[in-house]
Amino acid sequence: GVEALARWQHPTKGWISPARFVAVAERTGLIHELTWYLIEIAANQALAFRKAGLSCPIAVNLSALCLNDPQLPELLAALRDRWNLREEDLEFELTESEALQDPERATASMVRLSRMGFKLALDDYGTGMSSLSYLSKLPIDVLKVDRSFVLGLDGDTGPESARIVEAIVTLGHQLGKTVTAEGVETAEVEAYLAHIGCDLAQGFGIQRPVPGDTVVEMMRARCAAADAAT
Repeated sequence: GVEALARWQHPTKGWISPARFVAVAERTGLIHELTWYLIEIAANQALAFRKAGLSCPIAVNLSALCLNDPQLPELLAALRDRWNLREEDLEFELTESEALQDPERATASMVRLSRMGFKLALDDYGTGMSSLSYLSKLPIDVLKVDRSFVLGLDGDTGPESARIVEAIVTLGHQLGKTVTAEGVETAEVEAYLAHIGCDLAQGFGIQRPVPGDTVVEMMRARCAAADAAT
């Protein structure tokens, strides 16, 4: 699978960090337009993957402002029908801190999305309030270990980070969630995560961000290599 990332190349200022323009979009209310723009692109890319013979779910980030929009479920349902999407084509991610800003409202919105068949992920787990009571209530399918803990595996806090990562993986599995580690940058960390039973991993060590068309070419090449190896 892949994650849809927002990138802005300004004609005179060059590349502008998402940490900058997404925050501005949230303050000004433009986050709704930006999010729908990204969802439309993701839906189109999902169809392109399918036409290329690939099964490749796309994760799209939702801000708390978008999640709490009462029209969100109906809008997503209409989009799914319009693009003829399958349930596994799109996955929606919400950060832990955003989900717990207004936990009751977030839980209600997520329950509606889950009942409609959308796959949900809790992003950056371990850096927010980490409320275990709400973790058991939120209808999430995927628990994503924050990259700060994963990056720490290679640093001075290696032993402490390892205990935290292992605890989150164990917790996620006991709750029946798929666990994804973010921020994987080395083969050693990837091997360690596989050793402790982490389900999935993402990060620059696996693949840096690339355009959607490049993803198709890369996955075809990897499938061909795997077929040749067998």
